[in-house]
Amino acid sequence: MLNPNKKYIVQQGIDLATFNGRPFDVRVVLQKPSGRWRATLMCAKVAPEKSSIVTNVAKGAKDFNLYRLLRKTDQSLNASEVVRDLLDISHQTAQILSSHYTLRIVGLDLAIDKRGKVWFLEANTRPDNVGLESIDRKLYQKYLLAKKIMRNSLSGK
Repeated sequence: MLNPNKKYIVQQGIDLATFNGRPFDVRVVLQKPSGRWRATLMCAKVAPEKSSIVTNVAKGAKDFNLYRLLRKTDQSLNASEVVRDLLDISHQTAQILSSHYTLRIVGLDLAIDKRGKVWFLEANTRPDNVGLESIDRKLYQKYLLAKKIMRNSLSGK
């Protein structure tokens, strides 16, 4: 039961797009190695069951290659349009956040609804990228290179 003396945040429900009947959302990691934000990792997080309401890997979800998954969703989504929207919203969000906070990396959790609309869920300033190397090796190499550039710029190399 809700306490009338306490404040709550209510989030709008989102009818998530599905893959094999299971809802999924997207993680986009952006890094700022040399003055501008770059999307260096992207993956889909697919819920463990059709009835799941969370897509956390810690709760049993599995990471998938986003590009491959978008071509096989249960809905008819325009994959290239969805990826463009994901990247556009991610860059805008990183810009806004970095205008208020000192950030060099941010992990954004985004949702795609059954119509293909992209929704912002949350931002993580220390995204956990463990296990993503096997999802998209090319993107993971991009992530590691940006990480190295940022580390070297901090140490003055």
